[in-house]
Amino acid sequence: MFFGKKKQATREPVFKLSARDLIKSTYEIGLAIWDKGIKERLLQERAVAVVQREEDKTRDAVYYRLSNEVDLFLGVELSTKIRKTHKTIQDLIRALNDKYAQLVEGHAEFDPRDHQEGLIVNLLPSMKLKATQFSLRLKERVPDDAFIIGRLMEIGPDSSGVELECLNHQQEYVIGSDEMTADYYIPDLAEEHFGLSVQNGNFFIYQIAKERDAVTEIFQTENERIQISRQYQLLQDKNYIVARYKGQTRRFQFLVPRELSDAGEMASRYRLVETGYYILRRPDAVKKTYHYPTVFFAEQDTIITGLKDAQYIPLPGIKNIGTPARLSFKDGEYYFRKLHTVMPLPVKVNDQEIEDDAEIKLTGDGDKLEIGSIQFTYEKLGKRQDVPLAVLEVSTPGQRSRRFPLFRKTLIISGLNKRPGYTEYLFLEEPSLPHNAMRLSITDGVLYVERGKDTPPLYVGDKKVTKKHQIASGDTFTMGDVQMKVVRKDLPPSYFAKLTLSAESKRPIHPLRDLSKGKSYTLGRIAPDDLNDNFIAISQDLHVSGSHVLLGLAEGQVATIKNISQSNSTFLVSSDGLLRADLPQVRADLPRDSIPAEILLRWDRILVGPVELEYRGPGSSIVIPDSYDA
Repeated sequence: MFFGKKKQATREPVFKLSARDLIKSTYEIGLAIWDKGIKERLLQERAVAVVQREEDKTRDAVYYRLSNEVDLFLGVELSTKIRKTHKTIQDLIRALNDKYAQLVEGHAEFDPRDHQEGLIVNLLPSMKLKATQFSLRLKERVPDDAFIIGRLMEIGPDSSGVELECLNHQQEYVIGSDEMTADYYIPDLAEEHFGLSVQNGNFFIYQIAKERDAVTEIFQTENERIQISRQYQLLQDKNYIVARYKGQTRRFQFLVPRELSDAGEMASRYRLVETGYYILRRPDAVKKTYHYPTVFFAEQDTIITGLKDAQYIPLPGIKNIGTPARLSFKDGEYYFRKLHTVMPLPVKVNDQEIEDDAEIKLTGDGDKLEIGSIQFTYEKLGKRQDVPLAVLEVSTPGQRSRRFPLFRKTLIISGLNKRPGYTEYLFLEEPSLPHNAMRLSITDGVLYVERGKDTPPLYVGDKKVTKKHQIASGDTFTMGDVQMKVVRKDLPPSYFAKLTLSAESKRPIHPLRDLSKGKSYTLGRIAPDDLNDNFIAISQDLHVSGSHVLLGLAEGQVATIKNISQSNSTFLVSSDGLLRADLPQVRADLPRDSIPAEILLRWDRILVGPVELEYRGPGSSIVIPDSYDA
């Protein structure tokens, strides 16, 4: 009889910065955090990498390897200071990496080749720490050949979509609500609720929490329930786990990756998971109205024809059924209708089953749509305050081009110096422009520009315009010595609603196999002619370009993303829902190597047309707030 032995989680000491430290720059705060805690812990936990025999010396040469990832837990006041903007976060990470590089270069026993990727820093707010306190946890170094041998996924309607990836180099995992010790943080459980242990390729589950109201059970079959104690209990593929604590219940499913075949193929650690779909409305410049698509729920290979505005959402795992349901827009709202299918398939709205051709109006406040065993949540989207309506790139003589977000529906361009109280004006301090040079306005999703009175001529492209003129993404317009370009128009606020596929175990998963240095993956609608490219088809929707996004591993464990579409854009949304980056469409003459790339953070959401993808690969999991400044 074997008893589970809880992984010995080191209780890290808590450090505190002074009030004088807090008024310094975030770079200097990073230096203080390094000196007070990180440096000593790195040296204490260094691991032997190579022992090299020296024939002409009395002692062998020993080379060590430092950890390359740290979780930094921050008190509320310190977290607010550091995580204020994208720049403050990057300054702190830069300070820690500068010190990390100095430590490696200053000691002969550290091989620079083992530390060239730098230090990955995860910034994690902690309610257990006060004000300016901080603590840290060094992560085990992940080998380059590491692969996933199991996944523990939280399921059910309350699931946040986060999962625990069990790698082949680690033997023990703790699941609980203590963010400073748990490998898998679940807020409603006991601090250290239960554990997983890997022994000779098998997974075992055991109870850690001693409180009476902390209960863990596994379901190996529909009728076989086992309550977990401190003894090891074998955990098998597709077993369900239920954990209860103080009236709260969390449900999980354990999965062994399909990629672990008998042929010994390794499971990739880099994955995209399709999590949701956005209902797009398109502006009509002539009628000054929006087109709202009819949304069809259908099996994977169904082809929808005959409608100008149609959107198709695939139903994973459903075959030989056809199209069981649709959403149609009328009278300002969407209506859900069950369609006739070859085989009977139950369709429900908010737990109410509906008959063929019956239609129900949706509220948009988290309606639950069930088609067979697949569940969607329907929610209308309000205007996002963190996303601009458009982005302008302004070029003036003698200055670098600047970008200005347009948050208001009307903006007046002025050549004067900035004046207080003129909230509708953009002051460029450019002598070739008068005060009321031109007006930008947005009506029904369409962006217009018009020339002011007694102003220099206005050109859109090479065409001289005298009246209100429509402009689109990529258009340039010139007045005097100022040239402006519409870098981006029609951002996520014009999306009407979102459908989230909330049945976690049913989400289609797109594995990125063997993602390695120098290798890239193209995401889009149509596979390119070059068969040497690694292509992943993500949607047949026309808002997705044939080749839309380029993913690659720049160096080490850092994944990057580029938008390569000439007609559509790509958005990155952080795990807390804020727009982190927008990647505009690119010029046809721009080589791919010169297109700027963004670093992907773990749990980033990638919006490609109507599809939302979640990045679950290695990398920093810090949350970066909106990078736009009004």
